[in-house]
Order: sequence, then C-alpha cells, then structure tokens
Amino acid sequence: MKHVTSAILLCIIIIFELTGCKFSKNIPEPVRKSDLALDAEKTDNSLELIKQKGEIVIGVQTSDFPICYKNEKGDIDGFEIDIAKAIAQVMNVKVEFKVISPDDIISELSSNSIDFAWGCVAPNFQSHESILYSNPYFKSSLIFAVDRLSGIKSTDELKGKTVGLKSSGAAYESFSRKGEVFDLIEDSQIKKYSDDLEALSDLEKGKISAVVLDKYVFNYYAKDKKDTFYILNEAAEEREYSIGARPGDKALMMELDSAIQKIKDNGTANIISQNWFGNNGIN
Repeated sequence: MKHVTSAILLCIIIIFELTGCKFSKNIPEPVRKSDLALDAEKTDNSLELIKQKGEIVIGVQTSDFPICYKNEKGDIDGFEIDIAKAIAQVMNVKVEFKVISPDDIISELSSNSIDFAWGCVAPNFQSHESILYSNPYFKSSLIFAVDRLSGIKSTDELKGKTVGLKSSGAAYESFSRKGEVFDLIEDSQIKKYSDDLEALSDLEKGKISAVVLDKYVFNYYAKDKKDTFYILNEAAEEREYSIGARPGDKALMMELDSAIQKIKDNGTANIISQNWFGNNGIN
C-alpha cells in the first residue's frame, strides 16, 4: 500500500513539474525577465545601460486628470503612472518620474534627461523622426457628451450650439488641427475650460450643449451619473497612445514592448484600467 501511495505522489510531483510553467503564465510575475531580453541585448547597449543604472526616468505631463496629475499630497498619480510602475516591475528596474512640457519631449530625450516620454504620445496623429515609438499601450477615442434631457442624438444637431473642451490635451489638439470630430463645429462655437470636470458641470447646468473629451476620462467623471449624459457615438475619433524613446535605443524599446505585452497578457493592465475607469481601455 505504501508503494502505491508513493507511486501516486511521485506521479503528482512529475505532473506538477511538467505543467507548472503552463500554469505560471496565467499568474502575473512582475519581475520575470522579458521574452525578448536576450535578443534585445544583441541590438545595441541601451538596455544594458539601463540595467547597470537599475532605473528608468520617465517624462510625464501632469495636466490630464485622471490620466496623469498631481494628487492632494503633491505626488504624481494617475492611470498612466500605475501602468508605468507595472511595466518597470516587469523590466525589473526602479522608476523615477519627471514632469516635462510636451514641447520639450525631443530635447529631454536627446539630452538623456529622460529615458521615455509618457503621456499623450499618439503617433497615429503626430509622429516625429526624432522619437522611437513603442507599440500602443492604450487605445481610446474622443466623444461628444450631451445632456440626456437635451434630446440631441446626432452631431448634426450641434450646428450653431456651444461646445466645451479642455484647453489642453487630446480634444484641444484635435480641434487645433481640425480633426474629424470637428467637421461640423465652427471656431466660434467652442468654449475652452481649464479641465473636463468644469466643462461637464456647465453641461449639466445647461450653459453649453456638448463637451468633447476622451472616452475614458468621461467614464471616470460620469461613472456615478449614467443617467445624466448621452454619448454621440458616431463622433468618435480613435487614438492610440504610445511611449517615446530615443531613435537609437532599439534594444531598450524591444524590452519595453515585451513588458507592455506581458502586463496585457497577465491581466495587470486590465486591472489597472478597471480600477481607474471601471472599464477596459487596454487592447
């Protein structure tokens, strides 16, 4: 009987050892080495330099609540910050955040003041040969939000009406280049705000007819007011957000792309998205 029991236990141990790797792929392992790390090391020394330093410096913009902002304690916080920390864990390095201006991204990268530029880097709308772009880590779109009681069901009905938007960020950038969501909107109809919450507050008070903003920012603000607003879905402008690096840092970018894919595959990215938006913006 003891021999039989021992044989069964031995079989269980063998099965566990043979299948353990398969099971572990379904469990987030932040410090697991990137699948592409060995290949990346043969490309250039950018990844090796980061490993020696043990830290990545990320340039961010803190004007886009709740994507990236300074909280009540003055700390840099937001959806992108949580994503960046998760990626840094996969890369097995520490992370430091440095607030930069959008106009200084190229100079900050080229001077080695930062290793990556994070936040509102959308190569499908604005690309630059002096920036190496990662695979997209976040996809979203611009939407028009209206008061549900207004009866407005189409962007055609916004002609001549006042439309609000934040004076910086994705909506303003689209307005500045006359993006597709603004085909029917005249400059005279636009009212600019310091933040999206102020614009949505005026919409709720009936001071304006619509607000243009990022879909997931809207989800954050309006998650407790589902019956207050109505979204004009046909007005969406899709955007893919990437991370910028120096053009020569191909090995480092291979590691970053692998880390991005890993937090998508192991569910970490979805959890972060759910925590902030109650919705999944990771694709």
